[in-house]
Amino acid sequence: EEFERHAEDIYLRASRALSEERWRDAYDGFSDLLEDENLRETRYVEKRRDLIESQRKQAEAHLPALKLRDYYHGRIEHLAGMNVRRGEYRVAISFDLDDPRELSRFSYTPGRVGIVAVKKLRFDVPAPGEEDGPQTVVEHELSFFPPERIPEDLLASHPLRIASPFVPYREISLSFRVRWEEPLALLLSLGGTNVVVLTDDGRRENGRGVHIWQSTDLSRPDLAVPPEHRKTWIDAHPKAVRGEAARRKYFQFEGGRWYRVRFVKGEKKAALHVDGRLVLERDIEQYRPKGREIVILTWTPCVMDEIRIEGMLDPEWYSKNVTRSRSR
Repeated sequence: EEFERHAEDIYLRASRALSEERWRDAYDGFSDLLEDENLRETRYVEKRRDLIESQRKQAEAHLPALKLRDYYHGRIEHLAGMNVRRGEYRVAISFDLDDPRELSRFSYTPGRVGIVAVKKLRFDVPAPGEEDGPQTVVEHELSFFPPERIPEDLLASHPLRIASPFVPYREISLSFRVRWEEPLALLLSLGGTNVVVLTDDGRRENGRGVHIWQSTDLSRPDLAVPPEHRKTWIDAHPKAVRGEAARRKYFQFEGGRWYRVRFVKGEKKAALHVDGRLVLERDIEQYRPKGREIVILTWTPCVMDEIRIEGMLDPEWYSKNVTRSRSR
C-alpha cells in the first residue's frame, strides 16, 4: 500500500509538471514510475503504463539534453536554462571515449588521432563475488599518434576539430586531461580565440610560455607568437624569466605526468587554467571575426581523456543539426 500511494503521488506531480511545461520534472517523475523496481510493479502503474510511457515521450521531446545524447553519443549535462530558442540553454558535452561513436562528430585524420584501449591494474577492493588477486581494467584514451618518418607528415598537421554547437559571443570552455612524454606545443581554439603553450626543448627555433590571441587563421600559429616567447630571446634576456609574473608567462608542460587543462573564452576575457590554477588571462574583443570550430592541436605525441566542452546552445545550430536530423 505504501508503494501504491507513493506511485500515485509521483504520477500526480509529474502530470502537473507536464501541464505546466516543466519538462525535466515531468520526465524524471515518469521515468521513476517506469524504471524504479518497486514502483513499476504497482497496480497503479500497471493500469497506466501506456499512458505514462506516452507522457514521458511528450516530456522528452522538449529536453534538448536527451536529443544531444543521441547526436554526440557522449555524456550530456544540462547546466542552466530551459529555452533553446532564446539562446538560454547551457550544456556540457563530455567525451569519455568508451564508445568509438563519440568521435563521430569530430573531424580528424584516422591513423593520427584515435581511441586506444589501455589495460591497467586495479588496486581497489574487489566487489563481492569477484575473484581475489590482481585484476585489470580497460580505460580508453584519445591518442595523437607519432607521425611517420616523413618530413611533411608532422603531427602538427593533424588537428582534432569539432563544429561548435554554441552561441559564439557567449562563454565557451574546453577542458581535458593530457599527458606527453616530450611536450613541445599545444594549441587550442574556441571559435577564433586561441591559446598556445610552448615548452622549451632546447632548440633555438622553439621557445616556451603561454600566448592568447584572436584569429580565425590557424595555418601558421607560430607567426602569432611574440618574439619574447622564443628561446633565442629568452636566452638573451635572462632577467625576464624571474619572478612570479614570469613563471606565469613562461609556464610550460613537463613530460610524463597528467595535467588537467581548461581553456575559457568568456564575453570579455579568455583564460587558461592548468590543474585548477589560473596560468594566463587576457582581454578579448567580441567583434573580431569568429570561427565556428573548436580545435585541439598538439605538436608532439600525447594522450588525452575526459574531453568536455561547455557553452550556450546556438538555437540555429540546434534546429539545423539535431531537431531536423531527428525528424528525418
